Amino acid sequence: MFCFCWNNEAACRHAIPERYLEQMLTSLRKGGFLKSLRGPRGGFQLRLPPEEIRISAVVACLEGDRRSEQEPERDTPEFRAVAALDLRADEARAAVLAQLTLVDLLRERDALRQSQPMFFI
Repeated sequence: MFCFCWNNEAACRHAIPERYLEQMLTSLRKGGFLKSLRGPRGGFQLRLPPEEIRISAVVACLEGDRRSEQEPERDTPEFRAVAALDLRADEARAAVLAQLTLVDLLRERDALRQSQPMFFI
């Protein structure tokens, strides 16, 4: 099972502000994706196997409803055309994210790591 130990070093290593990382992990815990582990080797652990975690669900947990944040529509042909384009883009994004699981991203990451040239001195 994947375990993530959260600390200042993790935030620095990934260039994420510590407070923001803490908020993201809390949201993922409340969303049912992570469970927190206490103690000196504490951190966070996935609640489900990575092949069962859809990226679309993780993004929805972290971002909330993106449509509700947008400006109210204006009733001109130009704004309606842009709103329709925005809706199509959101639907395409949602379709792509719904097809991917966490294990897919981990495999892609591993493939990218292997493709990096190694230099020995």
